[in-house]
Amino acid sequence: MKRLSLKAVHERDLQALLESLGLLEIVASGHATCLHCGDVVTVDNLHCIVPRGEDILLACSKPACIEVVHLERRPQ
Repeated sequence: MKRLSLKAVHERDLQALLESLGLLEIVASGHATCLHCGDVVTVDNLHCIVPRGEDILLACSKPACIEVVHLERRPQ
């Protein structure tokens, strides 16, 4: 069975993480969007940060978006 590493961040550290990734201003200004549904992603509805090549994408906490992200990350 293939193992995946899961990285988590406590909500009190989320803003510092977003800042270190250069995403805090984008999220805080309302310009970040979910990679699946296109809705605005905020600190309150951010489900996960998804690296894709050189890009760092965000997914919101809608159940459908969570499901898609997790299905994409499943080992084949």
